[in-house]
Order: sequence, then C-alpha cells, then structure tokens
Amino acid sequence: MNTLNLLKMVNPILLALVLSQFVTDVIGYRLSHEAFEVLHEGGGILLAVAAVVYLILNWSWVQSTYFKRH
Repeated sequence: MNTLNLLKMVNPILLALVLSQFVTDVIGYRLSHEAFEVLHEGGGILLAVAAVVYLILNWSWVQSTYFKRH
C-alpha cells in the first residue's frame, strides 16, 4: 500500500479523533467519570498515535519544507 492510500485512511481518522476530543471536552460534564476517561483520555492517546503516523507518512515533506539547507 502506498503512502497516498495510507494518508487517505489516516486523515479521516485524525479528523474524527480531533472532533471527538472537542465534543467530549464540551460535554464532558454530562459524562460519568469513567465514560470521560475512556472517550477523552483514550481518544487523546489514539490521537497522539495517529498524529505520529501522519508525521511519519509526511516526513519527506516536513524535511523538504522545514529542514532545507540554504
């Protein structure tokens, strides 16, 4: 599977995880402590993992954009 196909899967996952973090933060007071831990804290861990995968898949762009030699 090539990088573009992987990014097509990772990008929507990242979007869903970011939205999940926002929603659970906004309505967190309505959730039980256990539900909040699973949804918000667990989702935060998944978001961090997905972000690392995203950076790995885009590492050549990061290098060419931010680590150019002048």
